[in-house]
Amino acid sequence: MDDLPINLAPLLEAGPAVQIHALSAIGAVVVGAVVFGRRKGTKMHRLLGRIWVVLMLVTALSSFLISEFPMFLGFGPIHILSVVTLAGLYRAIKAARAGHIEAHNRGMVMLYFQALFLAGAFTFLPGRRMHAMFLAELSPFGMVVAGLCAVTLISGLAWLLIANYPRGKRAS
Repeated sequence: MDDLPINLAPLLEAGPAVQIHALSAIGAVVVGAVVFGRRKGTKMHRLLGRIWVVLMLVTALSSFLISEFPMFLGFGPIHILSVVTLAGLYRAIKAARAGHIEAHNRGMVMLYFQALFLAGAFTFLPGRRMHAMFLAELSPFGMVVAGLCAVTLISGLAWLLIANYPRGKRAS
C-alpha cells in the first residue's frame, strides 16, 4: 500500500461509523453521477435512483454516529446538513411520486451538490480525515493547485448538471 498516491490509514484506522459514512458517501457520488448522466424516467433510472437514495440515507444517518467536532449534546454544525439532507430526500421522493418531476429534479440536483460536494469539500480541510488521506503529503503549491482543480471540477459539474438537466420531462 506504500505505493498508492493516497494514505488509506486514516480511514482504515477510523471506527465503523466513519468507514460506513465515507464509503456510502463515495458510493452516492458515483451512483448519483451515473443517474444524472442517464435517461430519466426509465426503469434503470428508478433502480439507480433508489440505490442512490439508500446510499444518501446511510450517509446522512451514519453521520449522527460521528461526533468529532461536537458543539451541543455530541452534535455539530455538520449534523444540521444531515437533517436537511433527510428532509430533502423526503421532499424529492414525494415530488416524484406526485408527478412533480421538475421539483424532483431540482431537489435531487441540489441534494447531490449540497450534501455530497459542499459537505464533502469540508472533509478536505486540514485536520480532517480526507485531508490526511489525499492532501497531507502535498507541498503548499500542490495544495493550491489541488484546490483550484477541485473548484474548477465542482463548478464545471454544477454548470453541466444545472444547465443540461431536463426540466419536467418524463421518459416513456
